[in-house]
Amino acid sequence: MSVSAHLKFDALNAALKAAGEETRLRILVLLGEAELTVSDLTQILRQSQPRISRHLKLLAEAGLVDCEFPAAARSLPQISWVDARGESGQIQRWLAH
Repeated sequence: MSVSAHLKFDALNAALKAAGEETRLRILVLLGEAELTVSDLTQILRQSQPRISRHLKLLAEAGLVDCEFPAAARSLPQISWVDARGESGQIQRWLAH
């Protein structure tokens, strides 16, 4: 396996592991529909803010979501899919069907 293929495999493996948990998969599906705040996700999923934040951290580390902080310092970050063309983009397209 070439170094390039190995790196692609590692990225895909990390993305699939991150998306492989039920709550994280639900978060990805919700974010496929709209940009949401952490507060939105806690209300929709009926889970605590620390738990949602932990799931988002794992998804962000896998390159599947991105946090955008609004100009107002006290506002919660908007969470959305990363504009990905690689492995996470493939997962996004698959979830969209």
